[in-house]
Amino acid sequence: MREVKVKSVIPVYIIGLVWLLCSSIFPMYRWYDLVIASGIAFLAYKVASKLFRPKTVLVEEEPEPINTGNKELDEVLTTGTAYMSELNTLNMNIPNIQINKQVDEMMRISRSIFDFITKNPTEVRQIRQFMNYYLPTTINLLKEYDEFRKQGTRNESITKAMKKIEGVLDTIVIAFNRTLDDLYEDKVLDISVDIEVLEKMIKDESY
Repeated sequence: MREVKVKSVIPVYIIGLVWLLCSSIFPMYRWYDLVIASGIAFLAYKVASKLFRPKTVLVEEEPEPINTGNKELDEVLTTGTAYMSELNTLNMNIPNIQINKQVDEMMRISRSIFDFITKNPTEVRQIRQFMNYYLPTTINLLKEYDEFRKQGTRNESITKAMKKIEGVLDTIVIAFNRTLDDLYEDKVLDISVDIEVLEKMIKDESY
């Protein structure tokens, strides 16, 4: 995100208004009438610009293309970044403290998963289900919830659907956590094997 200053359009409208007023007061076919009107319009613009200062707004920057040298990893990280952005937007739109906490936790776990596969690119295929099902399905459910929330009147079906979505979010958090645990379980297993081999080599050399 970066800050951008956006000028107010009001000073421009004021210039137009000044010219309309001047044309109703002065004949405007004499050169000095045009000079007077221009001077008044310029002064009005300066005053209006002081009163209606540019607003500072935050605009989203285009993310830098991800290039790790591993095409499969790049695709996963690029898609993951887009999913995270969607989750964050939905989380800001939904005014529900409990859901906000759950989505915050999902995003925290997701970041840990992406950090892990960035450091261990050979494990990228282990998160296929997470990428192809867990994340997109979660986003779709939250989108539906947000749409239901915006309904002016809620019937029984909508209320039940919203309750079901609220109820399944804890299960989704557990599924996210399980994905992360599975990644580290494989890593721990590899470390255990390395330690066993090392201990065996040291033991063999001692004889």
